Amino acid sequence: MYSDGIEVAQIGVMDCNRPFHRYDFELVHFLCRLVALDMQKNDFYGTNVNLQHSVLLGDLLNGDVTDGETATVRSAQLGWVLSNSMYIITVFDQHFGVFDRKARLVSEALHSLLPNSRWVIYDNKIVYFVTYPADSYAEEALNDGLLEYLSKNKLSAAISGRFQTLLELRQAYQQSLAAFELGCRVNPGQTVYCYRDYLPYHIGELLSRHAPLRSFCHPAVLRLAEYDHANQTQYLATLSSYLKYAETPHKAADELFIHKNTLFYRIRQIKERFGLHLEDGSERMRIQLTLAFLQLIQ
Repeated sequence: MYSDGIEVAQIGVMDCNRPFHRYDFELVHFLCRLVALDMQKNDFYGTNVNLQHSVLLGDLLNGDVTDGETATVRSAQLGWVLSNSMYIITVFDQHFGVFDRKARLVSEALHSLLPNSRWVIYDNKIVYFVTYPADSYAEEALNDGLLEYLSKNKLSAAISGRFQTLLELRQAYQQSLAAFELGCRVNPGQTVYCYRDYLPYHIGELLSRHAPLRSFCHPAVLRLAEYDHANQTQYLATLSSYLKYAETPHKAADELFIHKNTLFYRIRQIKERFGLHLEDGSERMRIQLTLAFLQLIQ
């Protein structure tokens, strides 16, 4: 079957107790034309010009491809280059609108700024499948042209975590959706949201479905937050910046607009008042998760 001159599917017919006749071939030909016409009415086929690539991406996003070998063979037939550094980059309208007629123009423009990418217009979003050289990261490969284009057109992009097989693509897409949703809640107005930055928030979001999120928080940090509220202090913000810039405390001091000695004084007060052991790696992990959970709660 062909849609706009591109082969999109094949129909197989088996004989049963008699050979094929001319009318059988005419019937199959008519059926192909009928199905092709119906497919052209479908928004998916109408909005995706690069149809063969879009069909495979759509199948992977829908979970219709469940066999790794099948996915690899189909991608090889289309000339896809795979690596161990693959990402999904999903592009959203910042006003949560749909792309309508401009989707095709936007997708083609961004395709030129994302080398080695394939794209599909999917669920009112533009989804890019991007491969990078081995052991490289999408966040490091973002160029100024891409960021400028997104900003000027009031678009946002969300980058998934890295994955290595095509069957992980659907999960990576879900990660990009989570990054955008959580990023808009925690840091609204950003141009790019990276899943790795919002992983602690995603953990909190998943945990909150099973129990109140406060029950997973470090009790000493909860006391610290209550102390801040009652005494108008900035211990929680100080602790957050100190952990964020653990190896460069001067950056934490700059972020808080205080002297570095003031930062160290506050950290000593936090350790003594609330019994936090910041030299313990497990303790620091629990504290940082709690800080993320508190942002979700607030």
